Amino acid sequence: MTPSAALPRDVPFSIALSSDEFDPWTKTSHIFRFYDQPQLDSAHPGALEVGRIGEVYIKAAEGSEFFEPLSLQPNAEKGTQSLSGSSSMSGMRCKFGRFGEASAIYINETFIKCTTPPFDEGADTIYKESAPVSVAMNGVDFADDQAQADF
Repeated sequence: MTPSAALPRDVPFSIALSSDEFDPWTKTSHIFRFYDQPQLDSAHPGALEVGRIGEVYIKAAEGSEFFEPLSLQPNAEKGTQSLSGSSSMSGMRCKFGRFGEASAIYINETFIKCTTPPFDEGADTIYKESAPVSVAMNGVDFADDQAQADF
């Protein structure tokens, strides 16, 4: 990437076998996204009752930002992805430490909304516990060591 290139940056690519280079397997280009992992500032509210599923808003740190995730809805063209609005399901996820993962929704460059995951252990086994919250913009890479907020 050039020094002036802005992230996130979407790059199209096609898949072809060596004999198919002029007629690749994909009719339309797939999208691959390069991005910087957003740094997290805080979680709001900072606490919820154990065992209760609720909404938690995650704020990006100053100088960092969230971005509209790629859609998980396949295109009609051989399973390719399309860049569409927030009405499509995305792979963005939040992880609440040992309590598990849940889906997240992009709100704007500063905030995303996560739901807390269901807790299989009995709520009465925990009085109070902090959980580091991390975000995977692609649904897989949480970068726990670089970006997390306390909840």
